Amino acid sequence: MLFETWGYDDVLGLLKLKGYKAGLPFLYFPKESQGEDKLSLETGWLFKNWNQWFVYGYHTDENDELIALPIEGTMIIRRSKPAPRLKV
Repeated sequence: MLFETWGYDDVLGLLKLKGYKAGLPFLYFPKESQGEDKLSLETGWLFKNWNQWFVYGYHTDENDELIALPIEGTMIIRRSKPAPRLKV
């Protein structure tokens, strides 16, 4: 699940929803992954950088190289309206 980090302006992260480490941040995306002047993860950046950012640490090929999560079959769900800004 994509989330906005608290305490940091305009930083998006990815959160694991199931399993032993559910609820823990998996990664934080760089600023260039977002659209200009908006807090969103751009699909163009996502497709271009998929193999670099979405690699399982426990799946390797015959040469012991990390294997990326396949992009085919991955579902990207978008909200129809932006999430409310939280005041902390």
